[in-house]
Order: sequence, then C-alpha cells, then structure tokens
Amino acid sequence: MGYKLSIGAALNEAFLFGLKRWPTVLRLGWAPVASFTLIVVAALLAVTSFSGSLENFANSAHAVDPREYLRVSPVLAVIIVGAAFLAGFVLLAGVAASIYRLVALGEERRGIFDLRMDGPALRVFFANVILGSIQIAIWMFAFIVATNIYETSIGDIVEAFWRLSNPLAWLYVMSAGLDGIGADLKNAVITINTAFWIAIVPVIFFGVKLAPFFAGSAATNRLLLFRSWRLTLGNFWRVAGAYFLFLIALFLVTQAFNIALQTLSLTATVISTTGGVFAPLGVLLGIALIASMVVFQSFIYGTQLALQAIIYRQLEYGE
Repeated sequence: MGYKLSIGAALNEAFLFGLKRWPTVLRLGWAPVASFTLIVVAALLAVTSFSGSLENFANSAHAVDPREYLRVSPVLAVIIVGAAFLAGFVLLAGVAASIYRLVALGEERRGIFDLRMDGPALRVFFANVILGSIQIAIWMFAFIVATNIYETSIGDIVEAFWRLSNPLAWLYVMSAGLDGIGADLKNAVITINTAFWIAIVPVIFFGVKLAPFFAGSAATNRLLLFRSWRLTLGNFWRVAGAYFLFLIALFLVTQAFNIALQTLSLTATVISTTGGVFAPLGVLLGIALIASMVVFQSFIYGTQLALQAIIYRQLEYGE
C-alpha cells in the first residue's frame, strides 16, 4: 500500500508543468517524432513501388491487388514496416521516459536533439505492451461473449464498423433508431454495444490500478507491474477521481482552445482573401495558427505524462 494521493495537488502540479514546461516537452519530443516519421516513410518507400501505379489503378477494370505495388514479398514487407514502427515506438517511449523521470526524480536531459533508447525507454515501451495486451484480451473476451449471445459473426462486426465509420451514419442510426436500419446491422450494433459495456468496467479498473506503472517503470528502470498494483491499494477511488477530474478539465481547456483556434483561422482566412497590404498579415496569422497547435499539443502531452508521474511519486514517496 502506498501513501495517500492528494488529488488537488496532483492536478495543480500537472497543469502547471504543462503550462510552464511545454518548451521542454517540445525540445524532448521533436527529434523522436521527426525520426519516427522518417523511419516509417523510408520503410514504406523501401517496400512499395509507385512506378505506373496511379495509371494502372485508374485504368484497371478489375480489383486492385496490393501485391502489385510491392517491391518485396508481402511477408518481408510486413516485417520491414513492422520493425520501423517498433523502432519508432521505442523512440516515442523515450520521450515519455524523459518526462516521467523529470517529474518523478527531477532528472532533466539537456540538448535539443534527444533520442533515447535506453533502459527507461524500453521499460516504458514494454509497460505499454503489457497494459495494451491486457486491454486487448479484455476486449476480445467481451466481443466473444457478445457475439455468442447474439449469434453475430466477426465478419458482421467488421462490416458494421466499416459502414458506421462515417459520423453521418452514426447520426442516422441515432435519429432513426435501431428499428430504422437493417436486421444484420441492427444485430451487429447491439453486439458492439453489449461488448462495450462488458469490457469498459475491467478496462477502467486495470487502468486505474496500474496508473503508476509507466512512470514507475521509467523512474526505477524496472517493470513495476505488481508494485504499481500494491501502490494503488487504498487509493483506487482517489486515482480514479484524479483521472475523472483531469478529463473534465482537459475537455474544458480543449474546447476553449478550439474556439480560439477557429477564431484565429477565420481571421487568417478573411485577411488572406482580402489581399493587398493585408496579405503578409494573413500569412503571419497562418504561421501563428500552426505554432499554437504545436504549443497546445506539447502542453497537453506534458500535462498527461506529468499527472502519471505525480501519481507514482505521491503514492511511492508521499510527496
């Protein structure tokens, strides 16, 4: 059992970190994100061939075979692209590890080009794999139960997700009701809804119980799966309350930012279309628009990771 979590102090520190240290988050994150992008793009270019692809696609009277656009065998293509994503995810885990250790231990990495693939980065990566595997297992169990209850096939579920991937389709279903759609789609929607309610409680439960897992693994350079579970004993509702209040605050902050962003975007559009002497101002506003989105994402990312590190630090050390 760990120390008691102070919800107010944790939330206050997390948002202050995001507000004051977003340049640090940006400094730590830009190189790994850029490297991740370059690695994945290079892998895709290495396994695909676009010579004549667009023309063949446009003139093809039959279904396009994706293998026609591969330089290598499909198995080798999956291995190469998968390895690229794997390396990229480790780099991104390194960003999280640096922020976790900064908040939990006060350790700050210097320099403007920081690529971290050391022990803490790997611990964060494998912690994500472990928790992700637990959540996938829960969702699989939920869908197996739901499909057996309503005698729905996996193909029906996939088709339903595909047909409802358009937000307008969801609006139609909500307005027309289940009786206004086809029997197969209706059955699939009911199955998905049932699976959701079966899975959501255990997913939230494990997420709360293992809240210190990522940050603790980065701080100690060892996987703290069982230690994280013990730290949240007696603190489950405090941790859950902290996350709940954090999500509400995050929603309000995001909505306020979106309103400001839309206002800035509309102003930039109006000024740009006016032209003349105002054209440079429109360009400057467009640059400010992009910069504000980068700053806001750095703030959000830093705040989220800081909260996890603060929860670990408070439960482990009481501070």
